[in-house]
Amino acid sequence: IALAGATLVATALGWALAGREPATSLLDGVAREAAPQEGAPATDPYPAAFESLASFEPQYQIPAMTRSIEELARQQDARATPLLTRFLKHSDWRIRVQAIRGLEALNARESMPALAELARTDRESEVRHAAEQTLARYQQPTPSR
Repeated sequence: IALAGATLVATALGWALAGREPATSLLDGVAREAAPQEGAPATDPYPAAFESLASFEPQYQIPAMTRSIEELARQQDARATPLLTRFLKHSDWRIRVQAIRGLEALNARESMPALAELARTDRESEVRHAAEQTLARYQQPTPSR
């Protein structure tokens, strides 16, 4: 099952990058593959994304997750915000830093309380620094067009 989840995420990412799938983002591909049976209610539009990304083999897990997070941010799909916010609690500091960058790219200001908590309490200086930088950018006035 773990390999199936890893294959699902890698395939969805590949489709999104190669343009072979009409998915507008990695999340769309994951959600489509993990969609509940017809007629079943779905409360989370992307129920398997977090668990699928976490199921990669250990030697590929961190690079795959960081690149997937990069792709989510590149797609500018605000629906990724809850998933990226969950990654702020990941055990690996590299995933937390990438999630912070992704949230910043999405301009997910609703994540400010979680970022402020990381800036104050995270055990890794890289995570604290990334959170502080993102919070500082959020405090800057946005240029008017």
